Amino acid sequence: MRPDSLLRIPLVKIMLSDPHFEVHRRAIDCDWYYQKAIPASIGGFNPTVGQAFIGSNSRFSEWLKNKGASPREFNMEDRLISEVFFAVHDYLHNWAYRLINLLYPKLGFGVAKVTSKNIETFAFCHILTEAVATIGLDYWYLSTVDLNEVIPIGTTRGPLTANFHEKHMKEYLRFHPRLKVQDPLFFKQMTRFYCSGVLFGFVLKDLMQSPLVFSWLYHEISYGELQRRYSRKWLIHLAGNLEMKTDQKLDRRITISQPWQKNLIEQTSIALWNLVKHGKQLSLPPLRQSGRPWTSKKTARVSDPCFFNINSLGEDFWDPILEADFTKSQVPYLFRQIVSKYRHSEIHPDDLKLLANQADDPDFKMVKHILRSYKPMKVRATEPSDIFFLS
Repeated sequence: MRPDSLLRIPLVKIMLSDPHFEVHRRAIDCDWYYQKAIPASIGGFNPTVGQAFIGSNSRFSEWLKNKGASPREFNMEDRLISEVFFAVHDYLHNWAYRLINLLYPKLGFGVAKVTSKNIETFAFCHILTEAVATIGLDYWYLSTVDLNEVIPIGTTRGPLTANFHEKHMKEYLRFHPRLKVQDPLFFKQMTRFYCSGVLFGFVLKDLMQSPLVFSWLYHEISYGELQRRYSRKWLIHLAGNLEMKTDQKLDRRITISQPWQKNLIEQTSIALWNLVKHGKQLSLPPLRQSGRPWTSKKTARVSDPCFFNINSLGEDFWDPILEADFTKSQVPYLFRQIVSKYRHSEIHPDDLKLLANQADDPDFKMVKHILRSYKPMKVRATEPSDIFFLS
């Protein structure tokens, strides 16, 4: 194995060797993101399907074709490393879905119909998987290493979704002397934090007295609030018939009062610790062995493009798009999905300028007109209709 092989990163090796998980190339071109034509990648994820989605034209896809090559060849602006770690993040989500389903199969998490009676149970479980992905990758691995000592490729990549690093522990301990991040107890504390938004071991004054503490915890407070909102939106989308609620209600606290919730947090913390710190992988069956993984009701119409994958419409995708109505917050995600279906390198510079003018407030009839002479990338493999695009 090369000294700079990505397989030297334990969680990458675990992800790529899991028999019930795969990296799936979606028919999208990440050059739109690389060239800053759109503000975020549109790979998306769905934690129930056992796949991490990447662009068929992406640095990760190129590296997968030749894993024996140096990652340096594909890592301009740390694109490869970032894509790989986002895939690991998504893998840990799926790992946690499978773990919860194995430990508490009667919940039906990931397979049972989402209803008004179980949506809060599932929201708690989904937030728990978010804690798994963030703590497992960021806090228990990336914040503890210098990646260039693991794979010497000149990366600047640190933690992916957390503004925390063990090298700053001395500063954190000034305000929370008993803080111990490298411990299963930390997982329990952070899970409760994500569910409630209530600080543990810190007070608001601490954030004001230390930019490092502020950067770390303010991000996490905002992150937890967004994740509660996004989790409920995702579940409402999957249910298909639950009445939408206000943003204030969508990001409300999630209660942890039941013994099974506390037991599940405890069991998950130990299993994740053993996975990340000791490489002990549990034999977790895919969700499909417990039932059909979550999917929204199939229709010929486009639903919320924050969660609906327009690649699932096939070649005749324009008519359903033009017939549908979208809210102001949904429109940017639809625009990003549409343009990413086309190869950026094939679009004439004049048309790229016209599309750039459409990005903020697109007229989709005009977008179709601009793209009329170009062919979208062919969807060569089945893509799920439900993909989580919110970020």
